[in-house]
Amino acid sequence: MQRLGDDRLVAYLDGELETAQRREVEAWLDADPAARQQLAALADLDALCCGSPMTRSSTRRCRTG
Repeated sequence: MQRLGDDRLVAYLDGELETAQRREVEAWLDADPAARQQLAALADLDALCCGSPMTRSSTRRCRTG
């Protein structure tokens, strides 16, 4: 399976993908352990960033759940 890239993983995390794109990412994640690890790392980074005072006061959207 083709490696899609971090930008697609971030869009997946943010819920910004259309159904077909989301399914493509999910198939990639099912097939590629490294992609799953990268998704987990990006989610951890997002959680850290959203907890910082600078980010909380900015216009960046942070997931709450």
